[in-house]
Amino acid sequence: MAEWGRKEYSKAWPSRRPVWAYGAFFAAVLMFAGLFVLQYEQSWTAAQKLYLLDYLKSGARGQASAKSSARYALLEGVNAKGQPQLLTGVKGGVKLGQCGGVKVGQ
Repeated sequence: MAEWGRKEYSKAWPSRRPVWAYGAFFAAVLMFAGLFVLQYEQSWTAAQKLYLLDYLKSGARGQASAKSSARYALLEGVNAKGQPQLLTGVKGGVKLGQCGGVKVGQ
């Protein structure tokens, strides 16, 4: 006579590990990183790309100590009127490559 029903599993089911939650978390992290790289490559100006590491370092130093200090290089450009301007890469400022001359400020 044939047996009806399921055979017993050798392992506990469902698994005690949250495999789907781990997979969803890592997929979200990969998606975030991919979209960040895509935005960085396609829409950031050269000044924003240049300042990224200094920006991250200043935040880390600020968390470590309120008295820490560091030197930063600022990009300075000259507009059509010959006036120096800080290159910020944002609206209202001068974007890198749109000014007459570019030099690194001390």
